[in-house]
Amino acid sequence: MQTVLSEHQPLNREVSKHNLLKERLLAAYPEDGVDDLADTLEGLTDLNEMIAAVIRSALVDEALQKGLKIRLSDMKERLNRHEHRSTKKRQIALEAMSETELKKVEEPDFTASARCGVPAVVPKVYLPNYREFYERRHFASGSGVCGKTLRLAGQEVAFGTDILLKARDVSDLVLHAELCSFLILSGLYSLVSKQG
Repeated sequence: MQTVLSEHQPLNREVSKHNLLKERLLAAYPEDGVDDLADTLEGLTDLNEMIAAVIRSALVDEALQKGLKIRLSDMKERLNRHEHRSTKKRQIALEAMSETELKKVEEPDFTASARCGVPAVVPKVYLPNYREFYERRHFASGSGVCGKTLRLAGQEVAFGTDILLKARDVSDLVLHAELCSFLILSGLYSLVSKQG
């Protein structure tokens, strides 16, 4: 039977050495008990020091675990703040563009569009492959498709999974679509980010 101890070769060897010496000492001095031989064995092997080193290392690992858990919690809070801020900033930009009827802002690192009509095509990411749904035979997942465009009904429309859609008549309604099939939405404004 393989034990965890067998994975730590130096300590495993020292345990074997300790047990062998103990057997030999007990055979040579049967009148002495194990307790009487403990001091002799401690002086002949490095077992106690090695066990102490393993325990110290475990204590350090446990302290690191606690520190990492706290750090991860802090980082999750920070991630949530950044996600909230970026969503809010996109909403602000979209509302400003919609209110002023500004259709497009082009910058070297992105293009933002706010338009009415067919604003976007969102590809399906999670393809079912069960019972009567065998979409993976015919289609590929749209996972990772971001910031693309395609021509539809004579106009260039946004295409990707990174699209936020805002309703014209419901001020706080902003959607990100992940539906069961390709979806073409009309009558909504869209803010599309194209990076690179």
